[in-house]
This record gives sequence, C-alpha cells and structure tokens, in this order.
Amino acid sequence: MKLLVLALLCYSGAASALSVSLERGNTIEEITLRGIVRITCRTGQQNRTRTTRANCYDSLLAGGSYGTIVLNNGSIDADYVKIKNVKSRWVKTLNWNSETGSTRNNLNLWNRSLTQRAKLHRGLNNLTYRFYKNDIEIAAGEFQINVTEGESRYCRTRSIFNSFCTPSAGICSQYFYQQNDCK
Repeated sequence: MKLLVLALLCYSGAASALSVSLERGNTIEEITLRGIVRITCRTGQQNRTRTTRANCYDSLLAGGSYGTIVLNNGSIDADYVKIKNVKSRWVKTLNWNSETGSTRNNLNLWNRSLTQRAKLHRGLNNLTYRFYKNDIEIAAGEFQINVTEGESRYCRTRSIFNSFCTPSAGICSQYFYQQNDCK
C-alpha cells in the first residue's frame, strides 16, 4: 500500500511539473489568402474555349500547417504521447523521442482534406497530453495553443488553363501555390 501511494505521488508530481508546447510556441498567427483566378477551358465537341472565374479564399498558419510537440522543461522516458483537443473527438498518437524531448513526427495542425481534419481552430485551443511507456500512462496534463488572426494577403488575378470548366477547390490550391501564398 505504501508503494502504491508513493507511486501515485511521484506520478502526480511529474505530471504537474511538465511544460508541453509546440516547437514554435503556443501562439500562432492565421494568415488569410484571397484572390481571383480566371479559368480557361475547352467545352463541347467543337473544342470551343470558355472562360470563367473563381473567387478563392484559404488560410494557413505562419510557420506551416504541421508542428512538433516538445517538452520545455525536464525530461520524460516515454514511448509515445497522445494529444487531444478538448473540443473535438480526435486523438492523435505520436512517437516520442526521449533523447530530444520531442515527438518523432509532425502533427497536422491546420490542413483539411478528405482523410484528415484540422487539429486546431481559430482562437484558444485547449489540448491534453498523455505520455505512455510500455502502454502504461506515466504522465498527463494540459496545454493551450492560441491561433490569432494575422495578416490578410491578396493575390493578383491570374489565368489558369483547366480541363474542367467548373471551379473546384483544387483550382484555388493551385492558384495560391503558383502565387507563392500571395507573398
């Protein structure tokens, strides 16, 4: 019984002493991108040229859409860490590098696709972490990441040839890529 109480005291002390964050800090700016793209395409059997336009909008995080979780103080001998946003159902498991005090792989923070969801949203994000060694939880706690409104960038109008005349999200991604994210 004494051993169990001592282990619980050590566990709670270790968990409360940890300081976890993103490698670039816990405040990140969201940059909004806007622009107009003219889409030229061929329609019908006569191969007629048609032009349409799309108003494009997107956002990105300053420093990139992916990030590494780091331990800011001390060290912990863990195999992996589970990160969870309190306001959503997602839980992401990341391999932990005890030597560097960081995750071995990046966490998708912002990209949205058919198979992935953004882990953060604009505003204050409350996240929990749970460290595991040999599938036993050894430390847990919370940290916050604040996504603030940053600059708005406007791209110049650009023409793109596309095989489809209907604007799609892929066209805007291509447009912003070609415009170097409106820099």
